[in-house]
Amino acid sequence: MDIDKLYYFFAAAESESFTKAADRCHIAQTTMSKYIAQLEKETNCTLFLRSRSRLSLTKEGRQFYEGMKKIHGDYEALLSSLAAPKALCRLGLASQEYRGLDFLPDLQKSFPQIRLSYHMAPVPELEKALDEGALDGIIGPDAIAFPKRFATIPLMPVPQCLVCAVSSSEKYKDIPRLIGSLSFLTKSHSPSYVDSCRKKFEEVYHTSFVKSEQASNYTEQLLRLSLGGGFSILPLPPGQSENLCAFPLPPCFEEWTCLVYRPSHVSPSLRRFISYFHEKKC
Repeated sequence: MDIDKLYYFFAAAESESFTKAADRCHIAQTTMSKYIAQLEKETNCTLFLRSRSRLSLTKEGRQFYEGMKKIHGDYEALLSSLAAPKALCRLGLASQEYRGLDFLPDLQKSFPQIRLSYHMAPVPELEKALDEGALDGIIGPDAIAFPKRFATIPLMPVPQCLVCAVSSSEKYKDIPRLIGSLSFLTKSHSPSYVDSCRKKFEEVYHTSFVKSEQASNYTEQLLRLSLGGGFSILPLPPGQSENLCAFPLPPCFEEWTCLVYRPSHVSPSLRRFISYFHEKKC
């Protein structure tokens, strides 16, 4: 039994739905169902009563839930007692937009005994540092496709806006015309991310972009946007600045700030952060 994955079971029990639990924990429903089935096999009892309309705990499931909640709490308390004062946690930051990282001050306040060290660099450099043990983890948006040898945990949702030049907004008047006329400008190297954005625009606005272009960094992206060189999806506050307009997008466009780490090398301080975010989500 993997105690770090017990939050899957807790989420299913509390939401009374595998689908809602999977969404809450940011995993596929098949992964959620597979984990619960494995858990029932290990405990040798049925934990849930399944029906089309509702998921509920069995008597044994309720007993297991209450017992494991206590065990999980004791486990977290034990980790807290073992953590060395002012333990160092080295984090790479792969995001250049502060809005996706604005939870960090609160995180530091929650763990005053841990000293956070931040390092900003291009993604390949951060991946190399993580592989070599120079970093404990990387924090960045889920739009970045990290290698599968790393584990990824979603931390916080980040609302997004459609951002373009003021001149583009005045020229095309509305979002559908703007989307269909301009290139989609992104920093992501992931083709699946671009395809996902295209489908979302089609579903919400019944149109989509024909062409996508890649910017090498955030500064270049903002410059090209201000010159009317396309539109982007960015975690900026809604409204108008001197050169840019930001229109709020519906929740389906939300990105997640994620923690990326090596499963075989999890420091005590990083493990505490992981558990902290699991508790906040579930």
